[in-house]
Amino acid sequence: MMAALGPLRWSIITVYSLGCALLLIATGSIDEVFGVFFGLVVCVWMIAPIAMLALKREGGALTAIGAVLLGAVGFYMYWRAFYGPDVDALSGLAYVILPIYQCVAAAGVVLLAHLIKKSS
Repeated sequence: MMAALGPLRWSIITVYSLGCALLLIATGSIDEVFGVFFGLVVCVWMIAPIAMLALKREGGALTAIGAVLLGAVGFYMYWRAFYGPDVDALSGLAYVILPIYQCVAAAGVVLLAHLIKKSS
């Protein structure tokens, strides 16, 4: 199954994974031994919604486009939470809350792709 994925889908996952890892490093979330374990868990949590869409081949190009758009919006929201004008002490909750919203949006994209495929 994994070998059948095209280079576009692999590049979506790779770019988003590297971006999430760099974001965790830049925000200082990975700074000691426990921080590395925490960073790995959080990085997998951050990547999961985008990877789900990128790995979903049945949706065609719609799921790939959805993964790119969700990833771009996700990076913007993380930037806004950690470097934007309204940074506060609760900005770290973006690591927990944003992937939940991305999962809901990804489920909507998968449902839309399923409905489009079913109607055609």
